[in-house]
Amino acid sequence: MTSNGVRRDLASVPFQDFTPAERKVAYAEYNNYARTTDDLQVTSLRALLDSEELEHLHGQLCSVRLADLLEVLDRGRPVFIKHLAKLGVQKLADRQSFANALSRAHREGRIAESALLETPCELEKPVVLESLSVKELRRLIDAASLSSDDCVEKAQLVERAREAQARQQAHKPSS
Repeated sequence: MTSNGVRRDLASVPFQDFTPAERKVAYAEYNNYARTTDDLQVTSLRALLDSEELEHLHGQLCSVRLADLLEVLDRGRPVFIKHLAKLGVQKLADRQSFANALSRAHREGRIAESALLETPCELEKPVVLESLSVKELRRLIDAASLSSDDCVEKAQLVERAREAQARQQAHKPSS
């Protein structure tokens, strides 16, 4: 603050010229900035969804690893948006919001290594593939970045889903 009570632009003043009150403000602002950027570390797919108020998408994205989503995102935003639609994210606004959030977190380096190694929740428990619907089988296959376009019968989808599970198991970190 200047003597007339107007706050100076602290960015234009060298730190050593700050008054004690201005130093206190600058430290508080810096500490608040550091605390909020540390809090933004993405530790799991669920954490990312929750932080962006997209927790309702967890059911559709539960079968996918964050690392796999980043691989698809690297192929381009339109490809990623289409992939999310195949996974069952129906609203375009949700697909765009999630694409923005994941892109931003990736660009800013806020995705923890442990989040990339996270196991999809649907693959943690054994799944009887034959009991899944055709749509669920296609989702499982797409989540492993495999194609199901050439599968005509459900038996073919089940076989491709087994390949998808094997592929996802191979990506799983050994314990």
